[in-house]
Amino acid sequence: MQKKLVQSSLALAAATALGLGGAFVAGPAAADSPKTLKVQTEAQMQEAGGTYLAGDDGKLPEEIGQIGFKANTLHIGAVEKTAAVEELAKKYDNVEVQIGPEYASFEAQGKKDLVGGAGYITKAPHGPDGSGGTCSTGFAGWDSSGNQVVITAGHCAEELEEDGTSLGTAPLWDMELPSSAKAAGAEQSMLAGVGAPGSWGKHQFGYVSDADTPPAGSEAEAIDIASINVASGFTTKSEVTTWDSSAIEAEDLSLKTVPVNKVGNPTRGAAVTKSGRTTGVTQGTVAPAEGELDYANVSGHLVHGMKVIPDGGAFSAPGDSGGAVY
Repeated sequence: MQKKLVQSSLALAAATALGLGGAFVAGPAAADSPKTLKVQTEAQMQEAGGTYLAGDDGKLPEEIGQIGFKANTLHIGAVEKTAAVEELAKKYDNVEVQIGPEYASFEAQGKKDLVGGAGYITKAPHGPDGSGGTCSTGFAGWDSSGNQVVITAGHCAEELEEDGTSLGTAPLWDMELPSSAKAAGAEQSMLAGVGAPGSWGKHQFGYVSDADTPPAGSEAEAIDIASINVASGFTTKSEVTTWDSSAIEAEDLSLKTVPVNKVGNPTRGAAVTKSGRTTGVTQGTVAPAEGELDYANVSGHLVHGMKVIPDGGAFSAPGDSGGAVY
């Protein structure tokens, strides 16, 4: 991601104290001769960018993709020469401009950083236009070739009838706009507009005895798990969002996270935390084993897993499916 050109008030204050303040010094005495722009420090380069290249909103125009300095020369890379760039190049003798498509600007990638606990939306092919289901991301992972994947719940990959009957795969549609999630206090979920985070890899929703090709019936087959093959432009992060208000306001849940350092087995009686798009961050305790009852009926599918006793309120709710438990 392109480095943000933000002035450092501390650096500028220090520069002023040393007599380096001011963006330029006069060149030759002739009135029409080019002047010399002072860009001997990082702060001066940022000041020049903010003063001469930024628009009225304080941001660099999208035509300018890169900016830097070396040997008191300001270098600008742009896809086309803007009026501000052209004026700057005429006015100062130490401004070098390079034009080409390779100098296109970048889009902030925060909205495409995939962290655990964020909402995503699937399309329901057999439902009305605009319909879809909402689930939560779990953890970052990698396939056997080292490609990025996201781990989530298997039933999120299927379009299910109310009785749990599968109508087929529900393709990934988009990420959910954080501020529109129930965890943010919103009522109506909205698309984030960043596109599908990838496509479904392997997905398994428990054991179904009347399936055309029933699984072997082992514990490993009676699981509710799916992997998302991450699309180009998205980046997985081994972190789980805390649903902090500042991250919600910025529409970037990767700004406030808890790092995930290792994979562990659930311990009976251990305290655990969950992050999901419906109930946000909740706490609970892994329940003791109930004799031989290690499997649960989830919408008619036999699923092996753990049971969590919430520490007040609900530990999870619809839409939290696939979210991170840590």
